[in-house]
Amino acid sequence: MKTAQVHNAYGSRILRLRTMILVVFCWMLAGFAVAGESRVTGLRFLDSKRILAESEGLREPSGMVLAADGKHLWVVSDNISRIFLIGLDGDLKPDHTIKVRLSGGEAITAGKSGEYLLAVSEDTSEIVSIDLRTRTASRIALDQMAGYQAIANYFTRSSRNDGLEGITINLATGEIFLLKEKNPRLIIEISPDLLQIRGVLPLTADMGFLDSDVSDDVLDVSDIAYDAKRGAFWISSDTGKRLFLFDPKTMSAEGWPLTTSTDGHRMNNAEGVALSEDGRNIYVVNDDGKDSRLVKYAIE
Repeated sequence: MKTAQVHNAYGSRILRLRTMILVVFCWMLAGFAVAGESRVTGLRFLDSKRILAESEGLREPSGMVLAADGKHLWVVSDNISRIFLIGLDGDLKPDHTIKVRLSGGEAITAGKSGEYLLAVSEDTSEIVSIDLRTRTASRIALDQMAGYQAIANYFTRSSRNDGLEGITINLATGEIFLLKEKNPRLIIEISPDLLQIRGVLPLTADMGFLDSDVSDDVLDVSDIAYDAKRGAFWISSDTGKRLFLFDPKTMSAEGWPLTTSTDGHRMNNAEGVALSEDGRNIYVVNDDGKDSRLVKYAIE
């Protein structure tokens, strides 16, 4: 897949990227489920559990993914170089904590075999691969991948705090997708071998990435999870206090407010997103100090 060439004018870059988007996402659809799933109409709050474990260093949960057994979640916290295992009830499993050099860990995903994890560092713009058998890590920087020049300007023009925030895998194809927080909001497609940037997609307001209470330049994206059942991506927003479902088949997104109770209280600082094994429920973790919680929703 050819990557877009960088143009001098910002508008020309966007136009070129939009042309590339159609090619990239048409290719991606080959690996996406299109079975007749009913349209998602909303999220229903089910449960909320405290996730904070200050004594173990879990103070700022920032990303998570369902573990291979379907009964636990792997969690990264951007305040410490560790990966934590928690139950679906929010209880920490300290004996399974993995120490790894990970600065500004913002997101995590799991490979098909359940034998490795991939985490992203916002501080260094790296993907860190963790072998769960040996508990060793290897890493590759985004700017070392083929095709990086097509997106380099989006990182050099942005604040470091607007960098990588999410990672997920389409297990059917092995393709990896990174999420850039804002200025601009992006999905970046990476080859399964982590060697090539294959495409980039701006997540724009006209696709549905918007919130009536937040301006477009403030609205961020904070994590991403691929939904194999629906052939779509779940994308959380910290500033929007919202969870979006982005469908690459229609190139459109729909969003629902995130709440932390049955009374409709909006969630602050929504970060990690993970789907249940059967795709019927979704978990969101927020980074809200002592009020950090693991919240479960039914997908309706």
